[in-house]
Amino acid sequence: AGADRRVETTLRRLGERRPLDRARPLGTLSGGQRSRLALAAVLAAEPELLLLDEPTNDLDDEAVAWLEERLRAHRGTVVAVSHDRVFLDRVATAVLEVDEDRHTLRRHGNGYGGYLVGRAAERARRVREYEEWKDELARYTALADTHIDRFSAIPRKAPAAFSGA
Repeated sequence: AGADRRVETTLRRLGERRPLDRARPLGTLSGGQRSRLALAAVLAAEPELLLLDEPTNDLDDEAVAWLEERLRAHRGTVVAVSHDRVFLDRVATAVLEVDEDRHTLRRHGNGYGGYLVGRAAERARRVREYEEWKDELARYTALADTHIDRFSAIPRKAPAAFSGA
C-alpha cells in the first residue's frame, strides 16, 4: 500500500493527471504513460543507485522541474544518460564522457558547465599541438629546401672501376 501510494504520488508529479487503472494491461498504455510509470516505480523504490535513460522524455516543464529537485535531493548515486543539456546543467555534479573511438572514459567535474569548460580546454590544446606540428613541419621543409643542392650533388652511383683489360 505504501509503495503503491508512492508510485501514484510520483506519477502525479511526473504529469499523469489521473491515476492509472491497475487492471489495464501495460501494452494498452501510451509510450509516454509507460515511460512515466517506469520512472515513477524506480523513484518510488528509492534505490541507492538510480540508472536513468533520457528521464526527461515525455515530461512537461513542471514535471521536469520536479524531477530535477527530486534527483538533487536523492541520497544515493544518480547516473543519467540525457541529451537534455538544461537538465544536465541543473542536476549533474559530474559528467562522464565516453569516447567510443579511443575506448576511454573521461570524468569532468563541476557538472555540465565543467564538462563544457573541459572540452573547450581539450580542443584548444589540440589546436595548439596541431599548430606546433605545422610549425615544425615548416622548419623541416625549409631545412630540406636549403640543403637540397648539396644532396643532389652526391653521386648516385660510384664510377665504374678501371679494369685495365
